Amino acid sequence: MTKDFYGRKNPADEFADKTVLITGGTGTVGLACLKRLLSYPVKEIRIFSRDESKQYDMQNTYSDKRISYFLGDLKDRESILYALSGSSIVFHTAALKQVPLCERNPLEAVKTNILGTDHLLSAADICNVEKLIYLSSDKAVDPTCTMGLTKKLEEIMCVSKSQYLSPLICGVRFGNVLFSKGSVIPLFIDQISRGRKITVTDPKMTRFIMSIDEAVDLVLYASLYGKSGQIYVKKCRTCRIGDLVEAISFVFSDIYTGSEIIGVRKNEKYHEVMLTAEETRHIVEENDDFIGIDYTVPPDPSKGREEYNSGTEKLLSVEELKSLLLESKFLKENLVQIIQFKQLNTKELVQTV
Repeated sequence: MTKDFYGRKNPADEFADKTVLITGGTGTVGLACLKRLLSYPVKEIRIFSRDESKQYDMQNTYSDKRISYFLGDLKDRESILYALSGSSIVFHTAALKQVPLCERNPLEAVKTNILGTDHLLSAADICNVEKLIYLSSDKAVDPTCTMGLTKKLEEIMCVSKSQYLSPLICGVRFGNVLFSKGSVIPLFIDQISRGRKITVTDPKMTRFIMSIDEAVDLVLYASLYGKSGQIYVKKCRTCRIGDLVEAISFVFSDIYTGSEIIGVRKNEKYHEVMLTAEETRHIVEENDDFIGIDYTVPPDPSKGREEYNSGTEKLLSVEELKSLLLESKFLKENLVQIIQFKQLNTKELVQTV
């Protein structure tokens, strides 16, 4: 992201000599935050997660001595307090995010996404943390699934506690992060590499999409400029699932075996909403990249407008989706692996890599 995105503040100056804790630091967004922070003169970056295997792999991948690793669980107050001691800033990326798993295990979603976040907020207050930036989801808007409900309650709790706890508590709300673990594109690629058909819920469904770098940009912006109680909502590109499948089928044309319609899953939305009409009355900041809302101030009726809905926004074309896919480092790496595995000699695919 260009420096213009961050305005008058330079992230390198803001994070200089700071200790930053990343909960869920072994996940897609947490790891991307780590990579970005390593380019700044931070004092220490602490990775907090319960995944021993991933932490072990990270220690073998990253040799930077500014990285520290803490095994722990948001449900365990003591492990959080231990990791937070001496931290200045927290990026709270840890959560249970997989919709089907949360539907089957609703209490576990509550324990991690709500109670775990509550433990983190209390510990941040005790440890005199300066700022805590938490990640939310478009599924928290008019939620219909367990994951969305827990993220909505997390938002409400964070806004409420931001008014009396000492740390600055600010949120960011995302759409689907392209190529993140558990998202649809890695699933499609895995199915194709195994010679299976792509499983599609409904080709006419629409979704908000964004890159991992865009997600990190918004987290850093919120850390630089956010105020307690605010939530920054990313202005995302939108696409139709069927168009995404068509773009994928083009990129993997030599090994694509077709798609299979499996129907909409339980409690799944046909179109996602990033901002409700009521929430638009709380807008306090807006530019080409995001919308800032503040629930701590009374709603302004003059600012009200239609909801921000993936079904009513301009959709990316199939050609635009093809370009987006072919420009991705993740896809290029997977293309090489699949081509080697299948012993293909597809000139067009190799040239894109």
